[in-house]
Amino acid sequence: MNDNDEIRALVKICVEAELRKQRRQRLKWAGFIAVLIPVTLWAATKPFHFSAGQEVKASEMNANFDALYNEKKMALIFETDVSAATQSVIVSGLNGDADVEYQIIARIKTGTAGAYWVRVNGDTAGASYGQSYVQGSGAGPNASATTAAVGLALGAGNANDWALFNALLFAKTGAPRMLTATQLQKVANPLTTTMQSGVNTGVWIDQASNITQLEIYGDVAGSIAAGSHIEVWARR
Repeated sequence: MNDNDEIRALVKICVEAELRKQRRQRLKWAGFIAVLIPVTLWAATKPFHFSAGQEVKASEMNANFDALYNEKKMALIFETDVSAATQSVIVSGLNGDADVEYQIIARIKTGTAGAYWVRVNGDTAGASYGQSYVQGSGAGPNASATTAAVGLALGAGNANDWALFNALLFAKTGAPRMLTATQLQKVANPLTTTMQSGVNTGVWIDQASNITQLEIYGDVAGSIAAGSHIEVWARR
């Protein structure tokens, strides 16, 4: 072996050593990133899955990040703390066809006894809404249904108590807009009354109009008292 052969062999060894070092560094960073980002977020959507010892390409990592970034998730689009008693809280500027689903979380200080509803696009016609519910407490369950409701039912509450509602509304046009809501009501401090829980379901029969507004509404003036907290989430 001449001097040139020895130099080429030495260069090859150095290059291979540097490549191995870079490969180890890429795998190290890939493992570090995998710890930071929950695997469950990628379980159904990530384009590439990496195994131990596999070389990771930048394009593959970028594709996984892009998939995570572009995936639709529930995003908080409206939040308010009620500072003075009111009968309704309006959320406008919506696009139900783009958002597809809305989640409404309402912790209501029940200033006056009554029921709570979601009205869509300012529609107050009783024939536009259907409702059914099952609820109960230690005294036993009760149920009811109607084809002419004030709105999409969230639930009800006693005067000067607390109630919690968690509702999911399918918002896209092309089918009746259906809502399901769980409720906890009659929460007093101290607990002098029996709490009541239940499930409410409702439908807005309009299949063609895009949802642009939601109104969280109490059927008695001042029924949403100061201290109430309302959130609306959308799938974006």
